[in-house]
Amino acid sequence: MPVGRSLGPATRPACDDTPGDGDAGEGTVLTTAYAVPGVDPAVAVAVAEDTGAHSLVVAESVGQLPPELRKLTDARTS
Repeated sequence: MPVGRSLGPATRPACDDTPGDGDAGEGTVLTTAYAVPGVDPAVAVAVAEDTGAHSLVVAESVGQLPPELRKLTDARTS
């Protein structure tokens, strides 16, 4: 995923999306948020992962991905 300028520190909340699996889940993770070129940061940002890759995080208020994001996500599935 292409990333733009750093937007600063970000926090990924704790997650235990599979309760009862014997795993305590993951705790809060501190990371860095980056702008996605051509996309308003209020719509989506990229966040750094431990692997050096970036994940796309889309605002919950977004009902349908704008065309510039669909291009990015379609390219990853092709």
